[in-house]
Amino acid sequence: VYHLVLREDRKLFEDHIKFLKDNFVMTSVSEVLRTATEAKDKNGYCAAITFDDGFRILMSDCLEMLNKYQIKATFFVPTGFVELFETPDLAARFSLRAHYYDLPLEPMRPQDLQLLTNMGHEVQSHGVSHISISAMSRQQAFRELEESKQRIVEWTGITPKAFAYPYGHTSNVIGNPEDWLRESGYSLGLTLRRGNISDQTDPFIAARDHVEGNWPINYLKYFLLS
Repeated sequence: VYHLVLREDRKLFEDHIKFLKDNFVMTSVSEVLRTATEAKDKNGYCAAITFDDGFRILMSDCLEMLNKYQIKATFFVPTGFVELFETPDLAARFSLRAHYYDLPLEPMRPQDLQLLTNMGHEVQSHGVSHISISAMSRQQAFRELEESKQRIVEWTGITPKAFAYPYGHTSNVIGNPEDWLRESGYSLGLTLRRGNISDQTDPFIAARDHVEGNWPINYLKYFLLS
């Protein structure tokens, strides 16, 4: 999982993409569990590339590199952020509140999500407001899960089946978020916990390795091997 790929990261990110393409069977999030099971004995390890938070800057150099190396990625978007594309001041405040970065970032627009879908990439849910599910009531969680799904369907015509937990939090003292995802029609929940995915993985708390687009390639190799 990546969050940002800035223009100055272009060369480093291309190194990442080349390394992953050369050493893994690249698949999509929607196919990752099936592919992990089928590919482990035949083709080696598989990997899926994901991007969280719906930053519009990903539509430039990042998207160009994915297309250059014919890799299909999955973009997890908080739909409330996307809805603010026409109000830059509100979008900037949302960006500064909801994310770890100290600079305001522009959200993707509905037409960006449609373009990603048309190009064969996946658009999946990251909730509405980018609030940790651990801080929600059951009713709030269902609203986030259902409203984000409806919005993505409106924008892309495709029903999202995967959900990335904001901040990677997967627990709640008053309920079980895994059950909430299941009841809302999702089939995959992704965390920010490190680890491999196999046919033994609980699909509602699937691991993801969090990497940065500005890492030198040796950092990435060491991280994946450690």
